[in-house]
Amino acid sequence: MAYEKIAFFTGPDADPFFEALLNKGPEGFLNDLRGYHVEGLHEVVSDQELDYGRSDPFLRDGRYLAWWNVKDGYVGIAYQLFH
Repeated sequence: MAYEKIAFFTGPDADPFFEALLNKGPEGFLNDLRGYHVEGLHEVVSDQELDYGRSDPFLRDGRYLAWWNVKDGYVGIAYQLFH
């Protein structure tokens, strides 16, 4: 599968998204990350190349995939382009 990698935040840059996850719930968290689609990284990668641990929690909404790891301090979002 190919994805457009939109955004990836680590350390203190990821904190606002963890707060959104806790305060706004999964939909608010995803909406905050989706806001980066226009100005994002726009890097096309395979699903194996995403900065995503296979045991990380994740959300799918249509073609969007968001993942996070509170312990390691990162969040990311990508958009599925095609299979």
